[in-house]
Amino acid sequence: MRGKLQFDHGFALLRCAFLALLVIAPGSIADSQTGGIEKTFHEGNVAMRNGDLQTAAADFARVTAAMPGFAEAHFNLGLVQLQQGHLNDAIGSFHQSLSLKPSFRGANLFLGIAEYRNNNYPDAFAAIKRETATDPKNAKAWMWLGVTQRAAGDADAENNSFGLMQITNFSNTGGGSYLLLPRKIQLQLKFEF
Repeated sequence: MRGKLQFDHGFALLRCAFLALLVIAPGSIADSQTGGIEKTFHEGNVAMRNGDLQTAAADFARVTAAMPGFAEAHFNLGLVQLQQGHLNDAIGSFHQSLSLKPSFRGANLFLGIAEYRNNNYPDAFAAIKRETATDPKNAKAWMWLGVTQRAAGDADAENNSFGLMQITNFSNTGGGSYLLLPRKIQLQLKFEF
């Protein structure tokens, strides 16, 4: 469902960006090029949803090359790179997305997850902390904040983050965020359900 929401949101924003670009700088991009980029972005989203990460990465890379200021394409490329395990590339794509659109919802969360998986816990914590500051009801961000705090050895702060995750999680998502924890963390927790 999240991928579907991101696709719809990203695709709508792409259409707005193209319309704004055509109004601001008419004739700067030929109609056939615009349609081709839009089609490539759409195909990348379809490939990502279908698990064809290689095709999705290639499509999003083409879109970012053609439109380097399109934050959503950098974000989606980062998601694919994260799934492929190309952590440094994913981190770079998330940073690029955030440099273009600092308030991009979810970008700091996924940047933090990529940093965490790259064993860079201080940067993971900082990115996820930014996400919880901008979206304090995001249970998954609070959960990942606790995960990064645990990895860094900060047990006191981690208990607070997991507690906040439980509060936001059970009021918003029915308890499913616990299942997103890495298995080794799940085994260490003593939640009673």
